[in-house]
Amino acid sequence: MNIVNLNRNGAAMQSAWKSVLDEDDDTDWALFGYEGGQQGYVLNFVSKGDGGVEELLEDLNANKIMYGFIRIEDPKTRCVIQTLTLSQHLSSDLSLRFLH
Repeated sequence: MNIVNLNRNGAAMQSAWKSVLDEDDDTDWALFGYEGGQQGYVLNFVSKGDGGVEELLEDLNANKIMYGFIRIEDPKTRCVIQTLTLSQHLSSDLSLRFLH
C-alpha cells in the first residue's frame, strides 16, 4: 500500500494556499502535485502565480495528477474554486465556495 506524505512539504503548500486566500496578495492560484513511487508519494508545491486561469493552465502537466487552488473574483461576488483535480486526461472535479 502506498502512503501519501503530506508533511514533508507542508509549510510550502500552506504558504501558497494562504497567499491565494489573502486579498492583499496578488497571488490568485497555486498548483500542487505528487513525487515518489513504490515507497510512497509526497504531495508537494509545484508553482503559484497571479495570472489567473490561463497562467495556471500553462503549468499543468497532462501526465500527472495535480491539484490546483484558484481565486476568481467577480465585482458582485467573490468565488473561490477550492479544488481543481486534474488527471492525465485533464478531466476536472471542481468544488465552488462563495465567500461574502
